[in-house]
Parts: sequence; C-alpha cells; structure tokens
Amino acid sequence: MAKRVSLTLSLPKSLRERLEEAAKEERRSLNNLAQIALDDWLAQRELLHPQFVADIREALAGTQAGQVEPVWKE
Repeated sequence: MAKRVSLTLSLPKSLRERLEEAAKEERRSLNNLAQIALDDWLAQRELLHPQFVADIREALAGTQAGQVEPVWKE
C-alpha cells in the first residue's frame, strides 16, 4: 500500500504566491511547506481542550442563529 497519496487543491493566486515566497525563504519545496503547514495546523487543532472546542462550536452556532453572546459570562 502506498505511503503517500496525492491531493489537488485550488487556491487563490495570492495564497499560492505567499506559499511560494515562504517556501523559498525556508528553502523547501512548495509541497513540503504545504505538508508542514497542514500537519502543524492539525496538530494545533487536536491539542485544543475538548471543552474549549465545544464552547466555540456552541458560540458559533448561536451567532449563526442570530443570538448575541455576552463578552463575559458570570
């Protein structure tokens, strides 16, 4: 079984240009930089405390339903 699979993305031109510039600065390939960026983002996402994530989702659902969230909860 293959250890790697291909993924095709459609990006805004400006994002592609930013990625290319960052890859050049880091002396990495565009593919390698995108892989690192995605891996870092997923790792950071997975490290968030589950209750924090649940609170964020609840707040987002409320704001999408037109509910106003107080800045501070007492």
